[in-house]
This record gives sequence, C-alpha cells and structure tokens, in this order.
Amino acid sequence: PNTYYPSTGSNAGAQGQSHNVANGFEQSSGSQSQSQTVQNQHGTFNQNAAGSTSGNVAVDGSSGQLSAANTQQQSFQTAHGSGSQNQANSQSANFDKNGNLQLSNSNANTMSIREKDKYKEQANAGSSSVVQNQFGQQSSNAQTNSETFFENGVQGNKNSASSQSLQTNKDGSVSGSTANTMSNTFTGPGGLTGSSSSSQSSSFNKGQQGGANSGAFSGATSGASSGGASSSSSSSASSSAAGPLAFSISGSFAGLPLGQGGLGNLLPNLFLNGQQPQQLRRQ
Repeated sequence: PNTYYPSTGSNAGAQGQSHNVANGFEQSSGSQSQSQTVQNQHGTFNQNAAGSTSGNVAVDGSSGQLSAANTQQQSFQTAHGSGSQNQANSQSANFDKNGNLQLSNSNANTMSIREKDKYKEQANAGSSSVVQNQFGQQSSNAQTNSETFFENGVQGNKNSASSQSLQTNKDGSVSGSTANTMSNTFTGPGGLTGSSSSSQSSSFNKGQQGGANSGAFSGATSGASSGGASSSSSSSASSSAAGPLAFSISGSFAGLPLGQGGLGNLLPNLFLNGQQPQQLRRQ
C-alpha cells in the first residue's frame, strides 16, 4: 500500500497603492509582498518576495522620475541537504524636457547548496547605466561572478569580472573600453593544487568624420599546477591607429594539462577548458 505523507503550509500576502496629482505632477507608488511555506515528505520549503514602484511624472509627460525594486528569497531543508537563493534588482529613470536622460539598473544574486559530501556557493552582481545630455550619450555596465565549491575531494574557487563603457559625442566622435579578468584555484586529494588566471583590456577612439582613429589592447594569462608539475604563461599587447578601426583580443590559459593520470575523470568541467578567444570590432 502507498504511504500517505501529509503536506502542510501557509501563504500570506499584502499590497498597497497610492496616487496623487498636485502642482502639475502625478505621483504614484505601490508595494506588494508575499510569503509561502510548504512542508511535506521531502522537507521544508520557504519563499518570500517583495516589490515596490514609485513615480513622479509631469502631467504633460515632459519630465519625471521612475523607480522599481524587487527582492526574492527561497530556501529549503531536506534529509539530503539544504540550500538558499536570494535575488534583488532595482531600476530607475530620470528625464526632462531638455532631452536629458539617466537610466540605471542593478542586480545581485546569491545561491548556496550544501549536501552531505559537497557544497556550492555562488554570487554575482551587475550594474548598467545610460546618461544622455547635450554633449552626447554615455553607457556602461559591469559584472562580477564568484563561486566556491567542494566535490569529490576537490575544493576550489572561481572568480571573474568584466566591464564595458561607450561614449558617443554629438560631434560624431566615439570612444570605448572593455576589461575582463578571471582567476581559478583548487586543491585536491594527495596535495594536488592548481591555479589559472587571465586578464584582457582594450580601448578605442574614433574621431569625428574624417578624423583620426586609434585603438589598443593588452592581455595576459598564466596557469600552474602541482602534482602534474606544469605551468604556463603568456602575454600580448598591440595598438592600432587606422580607420576604420578594427582589432581583436584573444587569450588562453593552462591550469592543468589534459590526459595526466585520472585527472580528466576527476575534474571534467572545472579548469580543463581554455578561455575562448574574444573579439572586439569597431567599424
């Protein structure tokens, strides 16, 4: 006969809104929240979420400010392990009748899973912005990622970061830059250790019609391991001053060489894949 496992839980929520018009502007705001808990034969599960919005906009739509924010939390507890995940993001916008505009966005996320003989923790965050005024437009974004793990007797860390920016001026000139970094480390059974890292950056400037163009990039990579007794490193740099401006970035790293003992089976997806070439092209 089938065994019956009762399921229990709770659910709650709340929301609110407001609206007002005064002095030629319309103001509004809202908020909402919800929480839920479920307990059954698999374990206990929780979820909480909340969000809010606000606005202050001219009645004729010529100017205003807008914003929004959201958060979410999830967690679980079972006989095999536990875990949690948190997310948050926000957006804002400001504009006026003169054509000025500011936009921004940000987000952050974390995740953790722990079981009897392994765990993984991840975190990432990002942001982006756009600014437009009488001089032109500027945009930028950035991203960071990190991970810590333990599995099959191997403990390691992965970290990466990237950023980009672009400036477009009213006279037709354009400039931009990118940067990327990455690092990996691990320790394993029998004193096995390894690490790898890489960094790359590039920039360009394009003058107004008929003007001068220039560009530059640089990159460096390195890798090392013990137990396999191997290491490698490389670096490159170049510049360009031609139009139309075009250049590429490529890089690779070596942490642990393939085919040494049982390493390929032990770490199939951790540090054995080299970094793929990246290309930046500006016409």
